Amino acid sequence: MRLIDRQNIYFDRRFHAAFPSAAPLADGRLLLAFRRAPDPRRLLGGFHNLDAEEGDSADFNQVDHLDPRSHIAALRLDGDLKPIGEAWGLPCDGEAADQDPNLVRLRSGRLLLAGFSWRPVAPWIVPRLKAAGVGVAGSAAHHGVGFVFWGGWSRWSDDDGHHWSERRDQRSEEHTSELQSPCN
Repeated sequence: MRLIDRQNIYFDRRFHAAFPSAAPLADGRLLLAFRRAPDPRRLLGGFHNLDAEEGDSADFNQVDHLDPRSHIAALRLDGDLKPIGEAWGLPCDGEAADQDPNLVRLRSGRLLLAGFSWRPVAPWIVPRLKAAGVGVAGSAAHHGVGFVFWGGWSRWSDDDGHHWSERRDQRSEEHTSELQSPCN
């Protein structure tokens, strides 16, 4: 694979965006799903510097992978990858931070969207969770919270992403101690 061109499709100073996944729509356009989270650099007057060199302004050229406010957003694109309207956030789990969407169009025309979630937990409970055998990712000192892997989820749309099904979570709260962090 060879990089031909770089194109900035989405930019909003309030957020950092990652893990895009696109699917074709019936009318030839694309639906783009991606993870976004508040960009803390904004609080210091910074913003994304797409032309920065490695090592320049290190504080402004990185964001945390884990964020307790991350969610899935979507954006419609035309055939030239130009946005049609504004990006919007999909309903998320009130207990967890949604991650890394996977979007696919099935032969039936249905759009299937799936991902996973991390549940933020307060620093005081991290040692107790670990003692109970629950995997905790992240550093409470760095992130302000720890994260417990919260399982996968999916939803679908039969009208090219205008409306989505209720979210279907693939986890059992009875087996929370079995939710081991892939990072441990």
